[in-house]
Amino acid sequence: DRSKYLKCLVEGLLAYARDADLDFQLNPLKPMVVDALNLARDKTKALLGDQVVQERVTIPDELTLEVCRPRIVQALTNVISNAFVSLDKNEAGAALEIATTPFGTNRILLTVKDTGCGMEPSQVENAKKRFRSLKKEQGGIGLGLPLAIKIVQREHGGRLEIESEIGVGTTVNIELPVQHDTKE
Repeated sequence: DRSKYLKCLVEGLLAYARDADLDFQLNPLKPMVVDALNLARDKTKALLGDQVVQERVTIPDELTLEVCRPRIVQALTNVISNAFVSLDKNEAGAALEIATTPFGTNRILLTVKDTGCGMEPSQVENAKKRFRSLKKEQGGIGLGLPLAIKIVQREHGGRLEIESEIGVGTTVNIELPVQHDTKE
């Protein structure tokens, strides 16, 4: 277990520290979200076991974004994995909803909302910082959310905000441009 944890830590550090060569292309959003949802479900299935999670994805098929697909899928997988982990032991209505809405003239808002355990404001702030995992007992190293923030904000010019309430759940709002800004 210790070597598995260390391997995960090293891989996480490399992923966080690396400035990837980003290939921005026009991609339909819905398949990226479905891929991330499947990856996150596989990543957390040992923890959730047979627990039933009601999942709803409301994204228009025609919605496309100019993004680096592998990086956005990685960011979304990290966010959705956190949502699944928060649903552990919530047998009375575990639900995950992923939806989009237009935001301004050239942006979309992707919302990942769960009915999990929720977090206090100090936990939300800590979750955004490297190595501040709220899931150490499940093998978390505290790089998933910071990496998602890096990918969304620094690499794609978006924003990632978290709203949470203990006993109610968490909503992660990801604002992304529809077209990549090439001025950098």
